Amino acid sequence: MFGFSVYQGETSLGEAENLFKDVGPIDAEMLNNLKITLSFPKPIDVNSSFLLKARFYDQLSNAEILVDMPFTMAEKTAQSNNIRTSTSVLGNGINTKATSEISVGKVEFLMTGKNAGTNLKINQTYTLSLSEKKNLGNVVNYRYSFIDAQTGERVFSDGKKDVLAVAKGLKTDLPLKAPSKKGKYIVWLEVKESKNSDKIWTMTCPVVVE
Repeated sequence: MFGFSVYQGETSLGEAENLFKDVGPIDAEMLNNLKITLSFPKPIDVNSSFLLKARFYDQLSNAEILVDMPFTMAEKTAQSNNIRTSTSVLGNGINTKATSEISVGKVEFLMTGKNAGTNLKINQTYTLSLSEKKNLGNVVNYRYSFIDAQTGERVFSDGKKDVLAVAKGLKTDLPLKAPSKKGKYIVWLEVKESKNSDKIWTMTCPVVVE
């Protein structure tokens, strides 16, 4: 499945949850080259900033790609954004991507200050602690969701809207609540600087909720 949305600031200009909903299974060859054509109402001011959010999800393997791509409307030619995509060394199955060379060297799910690993308890609130950070400001907004690894259903918790968080020293602690249903999930997290929404760090991490 493939869905996307386009934002100007906090305003959604349009979205599609699943473009292939009525198509059925897609041949692998069709995924070698994916293209989105966006049409904007006129007039659009030159240098207006937008954010394209896209999600690719393989319902057979549960593999997922989340894309956050800020872009600027130019008068004649497209402008490239500084986007870095990589597989994280944070742990098995954890993937991250970022703009502006943001990096996070350590991620922990904490319960009463102790590392809980990735086996979480239903309805429990944890602190997702980000440390060993580079190029990420102390004041950020974040949002997260738990995605059912079997069905692809996005299960939102308390962080479905942007939440303000202030770093404590070298760590940024983000409260999040586990789902009320047991199962295997993928945690999706987006962190962006409050004063510069083009500086974004995102992560997906597999967890088990017991």
